[in-house]
Amino acid sequence: MAADPVRAILALDQGTHASRAQLWALDGRLLHETRVAVALHREGERVEQDAGELLGSLRECLEAAGGWASEHAVVPVAAGLATQRSTVVAYDRRDGAPLAPALSWQDTRAAAALDRHADRAAEIRRRTGLRLSPHYGASKIAWLLAEQPAVRTAAEAGHLVAGPLASYLLHHLLTGRPVLVDEVNAARTLLWNVRERRWDPELAAPFGIPPGVLPAAHPTLHDYGGLHQGGVPVTAVNGDQNAACFAAGTPPADAAIVNLGTGGFVLVEADPRALERAPELLVGVASSDAAGCRWLLEGTVNGAGAALEWLAEAEGAAASLEPWPACAEPALFLN
Repeated sequence: MAADPVRAILALDQGTHASRAQLWALDGRLLHETRVAVALHREGERVEQDAGELLGSLRECLEAAGGWASEHAVVPVAAGLATQRSTVVAYDRRDGAPLAPALSWQDTRAAAALDRHADRAAEIRRRTGLRLSPHYGASKIAWLLAEQPAVRTAAEAGHLVAGPLASYLLHHLLTGRPVLVDEVNAARTLLWNVRERRWDPELAAPFGIPPGVLPAAHPTLHDYGGLHQGGVPVTAVNGDQNAACFAAGTPPADAAIVNLGTGGFVLVEADPRALERAPELLVGVASSDAAGCRWLLEGTVNGAGAALEWLAEAEGAAASLEPWPACAEPALFLN
């Protein structure tokens, strides 16, 4: 008599340097992992990725995970997607074709253009929980509209979608090609009102961004639809750092989570009212559903891991970095 199939969760991650698919048994055992590397193109302040390559790598991971699951009598019953935050993609809503390279969260080409918004910095921070920075999506979308003819033409024709990378991936991975995104990734654009949990026209207008180009935003825990590959329902979408808060389960309320990767991050559960008490930190969403959300205070060093990588390549520096890989994977709970 054949054994009953093992039910599992399919975890998808699209990061700066790789895409991954993991299958987790419902009892917490990691059953399978596939990883596909992706390229990052850096030229001074310009940091880009090929949107098609990011999507293709994730599809490759999905195909490998699906094949392994079939061979080993494993049935994925739900899926979640985590993506790099603040990376922006402009695509055509009719066929999903990318209209320009994906502008990485590390890209700062539009930094000078933010000077004209300096007098609004305090109001932007109050509404978004973020500092005025070229790392976030608003200036990137504005740059694409101003500098990329294909993006501008699509906007004028009403065919443009511009927003977080997660939207582009979901558009291609889900049946029905929806145009949507989660609240966490929306909140890393400087266009999302973190207190009211909505796109804010008063934030978009000064950047010259038509509200109609932004994808519909939903809570992180939501019925996003089924995957083209296998029909597995996607029930959670989040940004990678925010999702890392739950890597070891739900963290205690008084815990700080330290996550080290391309950047360095310290995250503590809080709410937007904490903004006044910690003006140096950022406010974001840890997770959300139809009933409400959990908030985070975040301290971020965007280039921490990238700086260590550069240092490791310098003569004589590699040996001093040997302890880092051992602590770069798990979240650390510091009470």
